[in-house]
Amino acid sequence: KMFDNYIHLMRDDLFWRSLRNTVIFLFVSVNLEIILGLGIALLMAHMTFMRGLSRTLLMVPMMFAPVLIGFQFGWFFNATVGIVNNLFIQFGGMADPKPWLVDQPTGMMAILLASIWMNTPVVAIILLAGRLSLPQDVYESSTVDGASPWQQFIHITLPLIRPFLLITMIILSLDVARA
Repeated sequence: KMFDNYIHLMRDDLFWRSLRNTVIFLFVSVNLEIILGLGIALLMAHMTFMRGLSRTLLMVPMMFAPVLIGFQFGWFFNATVGIVNNLFIQFGGMADPKPWLVDQPTGMMAILLASIWMNTPVVAIILLAGRLSLPQDVYESSTVDGASPWQQFIHITLPLIRPFLLITMIILSLDVARA
């Protein structure tokens, strides 16, 4: 009797479908947010012009509550008045509006886009802090030794910011598991 609920859960197709969707969402969102955030962080680490303004603008998505971002993306993907449908009808050759949030693959894509838009700035700021904390003499020495920017990224930047990447992945994974 004590384990009846667990036995029932293991036989429930809805549970397994939800678990599969959560794992897919976790894998895709965390990886894309890390890749985009790392790219933004590396670009911002080398910026000299308008550095303060660009960092401020990067933080704009973080200023909104997740509920507001949900409403915003709900409006973007609305079947009747959404911006996405209007753009695809006008420029993409789509004849009829598409109910983006109703279908499983397009609904997942819309939610992924909202999550990526909301979380990428957090990732970028954490990784930018990690990148800016690295010693510059290592980069100067590798440049003198003839290392290309790609070699510096692979052999210096990635290994040295690995703790920041790990912390970021844990934060993002917990955020997905919480939701």
